[in-house]
Amino acid sequence: MNSSEAVLLSPYRPPTSYAVNLNPEEAEAWLNGSFVLWHPALLALLGRVPSCGSTHDHDAPREGWIYCIPAGPMLYQPDNWPELVADAKAVSFAATPDAGATLANLKEALQTYLQRNSDKELSASLVDCAPELVLSFQAVGYAHSLIETLYDAASHDRMLDEAGFWADVQQAVSCVVEGNTGGVRAALKLAVEKLTYARTVLNSNNLRIVDMALRNAETLNNEWPASLAAGLPLTVMASAETLENQATQYPERFAELRSKFHDQLPSSVDLAIGSYRERDDANLPAESQFWNWREAQRSIQKQFGVSLSVAGRLRTSFHPQTPSWLLHAGYKNAVLLAFDGALTPGRNAVVANWTGPDGKGLDSFARTPLDASDPLTFFNLGCSMHSAFNSDSSPTVAFRHGQHPAAVGYAQLVALAELGEACGEWTSLGRLLGETHYGDYLGQQTADDYFNDTLDGVVLR
Repeated sequence: MNSSEAVLLSPYRPPTSYAVNLNPEEAEAWLNGSFVLWHPALLALLGRVPSCGSTHDHDAPREGWIYCIPAGPMLYQPDNWPELVADAKAVSFAATPDAGATLANLKEALQTYLQRNSDKELSASLVDCAPELVLSFQAVGYAHSLIETLYDAASHDRMLDEAGFWADVQQAVSCVVEGNTGGVRAALKLAVEKLTYARTVLNSNNLRIVDMALRNAETLNNEWPASLAAGLPLTVMASAETLENQATQYPERFAELRSKFHDQLPSSVDLAIGSYRERDDANLPAESQFWNWREAQRSIQKQFGVSLSVAGRLRTSFHPQTPSWLLHAGYKNAVLLAFDGALTPGRNAVVANWTGPDGKGLDSFARTPLDASDPLTFFNLGCSMHSAFNSDSSPTVAFRHGQHPAAVGYAQLVALAELGEACGEWTSLGRLLGETHYGDYLGQQTADDYFNDTLDGVVLR
């Protein structure tokens, strides 16, 4: 049995009750370091799950251990620490904000490790493991870290079958050596099942994950989130005119989205389209506002062959009559969020019943999504999950994709969804709103509850 261990040496730990603000590069380096420790070539040398450690606990390196040091604050170590590492037949390597460079550092460290420990050997199939399989191992490692964070936040005794979990991981490593891809995924699914059980013992409520892609004129040719290609639920928010322009200017990108819609079959994509054209509707006559909604419905029906049920827009233009008028225009739900700094009615729940002056209302999504391009989102994800479990009747975490690509951590979450629901179930916005019938009741709002800063947009233009 292997007695070696892998440790991420860092003063930082995944936060539990309160989010931590780090430099984005430090967060990326920390995440890359934690993920690279789940490379199957490294796991084959270990006797237990990789862990985080403090510098002072390893002033004297342990024999045969592997240390990863993410870029960040200076670590206070003995001046001759590299020599002490070599004397202990251990190795250390650096994790950087670049995932490729971090992987290269690991492979170099493994070569050094094998030179210092001649009784150890590694199969070439492990070192050169396919990236998609490596991502699956990293996804399991990320889930393990998040579940551990939830237990820490709840001050609860661990309920994970660690021995069984580690046996499944090692079985997956063995399948990599044998070239049995199906066996790898089967073993990792068993490991994820154990993580799922540990999470449900802690909290039986299921966590919902909502993925949102925001598209405007500046992001027409941006790659779609990885959830689209994986067949996971994705909510697209844009104006109908924006999607028309994408179909004309970038037909390949539009075709990727259109391919998810099939006649007479449900789609994994929800279209939250609340306007044909992004403009300051609150300042326009009622007839013009209804034209904007109905033209959006006509355009989407023509492009995708579906009817709109959720109204969402990037440029806020709400007023007290909006919920009632949306119902009259044929919408069933709405997105009550401001992505441009506008003022909207206060709410705390995931779903809010948004009511007009006539007493008619519609259930609206009101959970502010996390920025998927920010590595801190995924560094603090355990804290976000804990907050959702503690404060939501229907625990929900949402991500938004805008101008920049997703940060490290997002791809691991997508890969995890293909193995199980250890950290939550991906769901579409329409399904969430259709299944959640309780939340905040906003009541009738006045004009003072809304503020759309249209002057800034005019000045900037």
